Amino acid sequence: VDLSPVDDYLPGSVLESLKCLVIPKFDQVRKLPAWGTVFSPYVHFVRPADAQEEDCFFRIIESYLKILLSTLLITKPDSPDSASTIRRHQAQTFYCLQQKRNDKTRSVLERAFDPLWADRYIETMLFECPPLINKQRS
Repeated sequence: VDLSPVDDYLPGSVLESLKCLVIPKFDQVRKLPAWGTVFSPYVHFVRPADAQEEDCFFRIIESYLKILLSTLLITKPDSPDSASTIRRHQAQTFYCLQQKRNDKTRSVLERAFDPLWADRYIETMLFECPPLINKQRS
């Protein structure tokens, strides 16, 4: 679980909230894959060892979602052609491209469905790159 930054950093309010969370120790902390550079320092890449660890992990997920929602409710949108919007667009594209390098996701989906379905789902649902920003206003 992570609130992966879409830019070089997470917003200050998100960082402050994440810093305040008490995270329990997990028995099986996993090493991030090479493409994992898109994650924040607050990523939790673990394999819960038992039901108690699963409950802890679900509570972390719930906390992350609450932090995200509370931030979204107070955030004012930037204009589509602002430098920050363009930077986030570029970062989101990079994020999607990095996630597509995750062979485990593809492998699981291929086994559950089929390779063609897995490719289409990854490309058009999970990690579809955002469309180019139209720099001209109508």
